[in-house]
Amino acid sequence: TTAFFSHDDFMKHNMGPEHPESPERLAAIISYLADTGLDQKLDWVRPEEITRDQLLMVHPEKYLHQLDLMQPTRGRVPPSSRSSGSWCQYPGRGYGHEQPGY
Repeated sequence: TTAFFSHDDFMKHNMGPEHPESPERLAAIISYLADTGLDQKLDWVRPEEITRDQLLMVHPEKYLHQLDLMQPTRGRVPPSSRSSGSWCQYPGRGYGHEQPGY
């Protein structure tokens, strides 16, 4: 079985009109999977939010700190402004924040 990671927040990931990663591209992929019946052959997985403590179970603090320093200063919602105060895991990044408009 092939896993397909999907979450409603993925549709908020917009890198701009010239970038191939776009909500429209993701919608087209999901639509194609449904139209061809391939969606029935996938194991759909919805990633769940994780805490920094959970990240520290698999990554050293120094690594997370380095990633914190690389994060953009605008276009994201930092965990301190979220009600849950949690971090969100995005496939392909290994570690990340909520990314509306990122």
